[in-house]
Amino acid sequence: MTRATISALAAENHIARSVALRHLNDAGIFRDPNDKTFDHDEASAAIKLRLDEDRINGNRVAGRASNGNSLDDEARRALNRSKAEAEQMRARKMRLQLEQAEGRLVEREAVEAVCRDIATRARSAFLSIGSKLAPRLAGMTDERQIRALIDQEAVAALGVLADPETFDKEALS
Repeated sequence: MTRATISALAAENHIARSVALRHLNDAGIFRDPNDKTFDHDEASAAIKLRLDEDRINGNRVAGRASNGNSLDDEARRALNRSKAEAEQMRARKMRLQLEQAEGRLVEREAVEAVCRDIATRARSAFLSIGSKLAPRLAGMTDERQIRALIDQEAVAALGVLADPETFDKEALS
């Protein structure tokens, strides 16, 4: 979605900023409170629609015939589609903000960082099994004891992946 300032929209349509702002206010399109910009497509369609209406009305007043209704209807449909899309996006944004505020949504970067950390810990745990067990297994000959020690170390290494508290602490901090 492209954003545009009132100055850019006015310049693009060759009208004064105050006229562009009035057209947008009449259409119910308002600035984003955070960055004071408008959705370019929605705002541009609204301004063009008003300019077309003004042109058509001016032609009627002057007694000139106008068969521009198809363009007028098309511009209205485009504006309505744009408004509906903008409203859906605002609703989605509000849902996401609510979920984040309630703690049900965590930023992707935080989750990725925790996953990388857990994978690194698991890798280190598995790679250290050999050095931990080699001295203990050196003189052993009983297959069951060797298997039990290897299983014990593998379970401990897997514990890094299975610890939900590690994930919760790091993801939510």
